[in-house]
Amino acid sequence: MKENGNAFFKAIMLKCECAGWMQIVKTLYLKKRKRLAEGKKNTAKDDFYFNKAEDLLYGELAAALEVDKDGIKDMVMSRVFSDVTN
Repeated sequence: MKENGNAFFKAIMLKCECAGWMQIVKTLYLKKRKRLAEGKKNTAKDDFYFNKAEDLLYGELAAALEVDKDGIKDMVMSRVFSDVTN
């Protein structure tokens, strides 16, 4: 299943769409939280896809909204993950 997951993430990355990048960020964020709660480490591939999707997503949104990239990250994390952290 890991190969299929990585192929899925790779296919999404190649589409260059914000919605897909957001899907990767949210999926891998939740997966990482679950693994850490189980006392496991995150995989290197998951970290790679998470960081790449996060960088592309926040960069694109920052440019479109003409705001700082860090401000976008804070906004996304607070709005998208507010239901997850509670």
